[in-house]
Amino acid sequence: MALRAGSHGRTWPSVALVVLDIVGLVGCLNAALRYKVNEWATLDYWPLLGAIAILVMSFYVMNLYAIGEEGPRWRIAARTAIAIFAAGVITVGVVYTAGASRLEAEPLFWRSVYPIGLLGFAVWAAGCRVAIERLARSKERRRRWLVVGGGERLTQFVEDFSASGIDGSLHLLSSDETLHAAGIDSRRVQRLGGLSGLEKVLEQPWTEVVTSAVPALPETVLEPLMHARLRGAVVLDVVDFYEYYFLRVPIFHLADGWFVHTEGFQLIHHDIALNLKRFIDLLLAVGILLVAAPVMLAAALAVKLDSQGPVLYRQRRVGQGGRAIVISKFRTMFTDAETQGAKWASRNDPRVTRVGRWLRLTRIDELPQLWNVLRGEMSCIGPRPERPEFTQQLEKSIPYYELRNLVPPGITGWAQVMHPYGASEEDARRKLEYDLYYIKNYSLVLDLMIALKTIRVVLFGRGQ
Repeated sequence: MALRAGSHGRTWPSVALVVLDIVGLVGCLNAALRYKVNEWATLDYWPLLGAIAILVMSFYVMNLYAIGEEGPRWRIAARTAIAIFAAGVITVGVVYTAGASRLEAEPLFWRSVYPIGLLGFAVWAAGCRVAIERLARSKERRRRWLVVGGGERLTQFVEDFSASGIDGSLHLLSSDETLHAAGIDSRRVQRLGGLSGLEKVLEQPWTEVVTSAVPALPETVLEPLMHARLRGAVVLDVVDFYEYYFLRVPIFHLADGWFVHTEGFQLIHHDIALNLKRFIDLLLAVGILLVAAPVMLAAALAVKLDSQGPVLYRQRRVGQGGRAIVISKFRTMFTDAETQGAKWASRNDPRVTRVGRWLRLTRIDELPQLWNVLRGEMSCIGPRPERPEFTQQLEKSIPYYELRNLVPPGITGWAQVMHPYGASEEDARRKLEYDLYYIKNYSLVLDLMIALKTIRVVLFGRGQ
């Protein structure tokens, strides 16, 4: 299952915006150079390549490749301005660090051409986003999925689709009467009737055909689906739909056979992927510890001055293979926070200190876990390690919960950047679905996305 970038599987708008941003930046810088020197000149290849990479990452952190996000247009404009300013400052800083002589040798470009080019690019970027958003929305409103099947899986799927922000409509072909009671959005979900009319319905143009049935679909249904597939129709299992559009693996729809036949899960057994991830973990841990040392020192001092107790809080967690590990965090709660036993932290938890609340928002409290990364007990990115008390409880009530321990736990992860903070069994269930998606679809690109999304969480104060 390939990763689809963007919200709800919107790949092409995100890719189009990246391409347009690259073309726009190169074009605007060339135009600015032409304006200042009154002739066409060639830009240096390596500085330009670096400027492009920094700008694209800055835009991604500011969520400028997600089409259709809620919020007023001025907020998008403000984020665009911030992203361009940050990219400009970082680019000049990198160039200066790499060699101050380059700034001295090319003062016209860096002091005049580059700022003018970025101003022109700001207008270009804003215009492209308006145009792509209008085009994407008009196209996605026309998406129609034919859903074939029945049972509790189908009911749950319809309810999840109705609660989502996916543009398009579902058209159900099912004899299951329980769907009448499902909490569905009648504007986006329509019933076409029973399975007997499948062949005629398949003659219509559909975005994709989604199958969902427990037990398996009968032969009278599979044969028309087979012929439709061979004619070029895209046929997905409901689990594939969740992966493509919700970016999670729905445990409610899984059975042991799915794990036997599905692709992916290379992070568990692929030596090259494991070794490369470990190498990157070591580089990141050492680099972040060196850069963040002053911040960690200030945080330790603030914790000590704010409330009585130790600076670091040590706690047992469940690591890879179910082995117990001890992690360290900057203490964010009062020392008597768990006198009545372990319990989940909650939003606006009264046990959190004043400094602790700020440390949680910025995720600075997690930095001491970099030592766990250096020791090989954790990774920078992976499922968050859970406490043994909660793990024992959740493994009994949530199917496949133990599978999240197949890989090293992480300081941040796919579940942390995709799901809002929660403190319930239902939240643990949903986070497991994101963790399984990460384990199944692991790649360096996915790790990079998580890292950039984590930066976004920190910048906008969404940590807990």
